[in-house]
Amino acid sequence: MEIEELGNVSRSFPQQNEKVDKGVHKLPKKDKKDEVVLSSQGKKISEYVKIVKQVSTARKEKIEQVKEKLAKGKYNSNEVIDKTVEKLLNSGTLLSK
Repeated sequence: MEIEELGNVSRSFPQQNEKVDKGVHKLPKKDKKDEVVLSSQGKKISEYVKIVKQVSTARKEKIEQVKEKLAKGKYNSNEVIDKTVEKLLNSGTLLSK
């Protein structure tokens, strides 16, 4: 079985393609550029992400410093233990639960 035509379908497509081609305007290469526009909320989120990354980096540095001091035994003194216990008691952290 062979289908030669289905209504006006075979004839209408070339005409539509010509209309589409005529309607497309090409920009000169110098005018082509990508652009990203952030909303004010997007800008705030971007700022917050930067801040978190900075804090995270600073926190990692602090943790490394503490690890080094622990390895060297810098915290193995009664003075450090007393200060730590005092800070814990004053913070209320131990009593809040």
